[in-house]
Amino acid sequence: MTRHLVAGLVIASLATLAPRPAAADGIPIIYDAVDALQLRNNNIIRVTGIISGQGAPSTTDFGLVAGSVASPDYAARCDRLALLAMSKPGKFQFVITLIVSGGFSCQLIVRAP
Repeated sequence: MTRHLVAGLVIASLATLAPRPAAADGIPIIYDAVDALQLRNNNIIRVTGIISGQGAPSTTDFGLVAGSVASPDYAARCDRLALLAMSKPGKFQFVITLIVSGGFSCQLIVRAP
């Protein structure tokens, strides 16, 4: 019994020491629906969709700044997430966070059923 208690305490203490994920240094833009997607110049992604809380679609360009640490095909990887959001409307939210140091990060969130 005490072995289980000690093991539990060790795991709990390690969990509090585990590194936390770094927050992106930008403002996330959450799309409830993605209507269109265009990849331009291999480093710019143009997203047309309905931003959470808005009623009409809007179009926004996101690009990698020259000399940023992200590889040029990062936009191509990001567009795959947006295409998944397009293929299952209402199931996912597509999130793009503009990063102050240049560029963007992408995320796909499953909506609660």
